[in-house]
Amino acid sequence: MQAVGAVRLPLYDCPQFEDPLAERPDAFAGICLAGGPTVVDTSKTLVPGTSCGLTIENGSEVTFDPGVIRDNSLIVRGSAQVTVKGVGF
Repeated sequence: MQAVGAVRLPLYDCPQFEDPLAERPDAFAGICLAGGPTVVDTSKTLVPGTSCGLTIENGSEVTFDPGVIRDNSLIVRGSAQVTVKGVGF
């Protein structure tokens, strides 16, 4: 935005581009596995499926197998580490 006095005006000259993911199908998001948010506080691999809200904490090292996280937040606290491949958020 450009400032004019105390007012910030929006920019209108940003170039447009096509969606690079437009040709890819949407990820399948099934029903929640546990029916609600899950807390992970140990190191583990999370298996394919749909989780509705997830908190990873306490120094856990978590690897996601392909799947979907939906309908709630993904929270990674403290020194927890996450590795993902083929996961939709």
